[in-house]
Amino acid sequence: GVDRRMLTLPGGGVDDGESFEEAARRELREETGYIAEQFERIGGFHPSPKRQSNHGEVFVARDAALGGLIAPDETEDIEVVLMPRAGVDQAVRDGVIDGGFTLSCLLWWILAEGGGVSR
Repeated sequence: GVDRRMLTLPGGGVDDGESFEEAARRELREETGYIAEQFERIGGFHPSPKRQSNHGEVFVARDAALGGLIAPDETEDIEVVLMPRAGVDQAVRDGVIDGGFTLSCLLWWILAEGGGVSR
């Protein structure tokens, strides 16, 4: 890996017998302690189609609230950071948010919210 802390969105793999939405709900709870009743699929992407066949699904959790304990994997060191939209935009511009998965998810979020893509 890049050997530094990264600002990313919750995410991870899909367990056997689990749907993409179930995995999204589990990852949100495990990595942030938040739960939400309403999950909306807003997009999907292939992160590296020439090298891998994996596929990412993007969900928005609406009206999320704290409801559980963070339970990261043994390889994860997690600190939950909440920021307003303007903070997200600036973090992308400044290169603070620069992971491909997170950038792909944020693009889908911007498009789903009707915000277009601004400079």
